[in-house]
Amino acid sequence: MGSDVVRRIVTAGRSSDPTQVLLRAGFHGSGGHPVLLGRAHWAGALAAAQGDRGANAYLTAAGCMLVPCEDLAEGNDRDS
Repeated sequence: MGSDVVRRIVTAGRSSDPTQVLLRAGFHGSGGHPVLLGRAHWAGALAAAQGDRGANAYLTAAGCMLVPCEDLAEGNDRDS
């Protein structure tokens, strides 16, 4: 992943309340990295984080929006 993917996620989050924002890079409909996580989500994500799946269950349950990035990267870290 390059800086262009990070830039796209950060730019997409600028219109949101910075404490509430919850976005992640999307690659062909699946979530990947990076994730933009507002302060309101920190405790929930931390509590849900487990093993190599991280906070994926929390992000899904909280309705994390995917920002399409497949035109910028391959998304090799995306959820399977």
